Amino acid sequence: MAKVDQTKTTDSISLAVKEIILDEIQDHDVNPEDLAETYNLEDDLGYDGVLITSLSIALNKFLKSNNGGKISPSEIEKCKTVKDVIDLVKTKIQKS
Repeated sequence: MAKVDQTKTTDSISLAVKEIILDEIQDHDVNPEDLAETYNLEDDLGYDGVLITSLSIALNKFLKSNNGGKISPSEIEKCKTVKDVIDLVKTKIQKS
């Protein structure tokens, strides 16, 4: 699991979250840097309820390793785009 140091930048958090998003759908052909933040999790990336749950677990592991707060399943279900997920993770890291 990627760990970001305490002086983490917005870019490093974004990249780590994109890597997690791609890992959960097992898409290793796409470079995380090329994953558009406007992509819709369901329509563009094929996320369904099971993958959303899996994503929630992976993001919580990432947050735990970076001293962040927890993401509830209902919070992640509200995320529609890659950017929504990144923003949610950033708020959890900033609150810790």
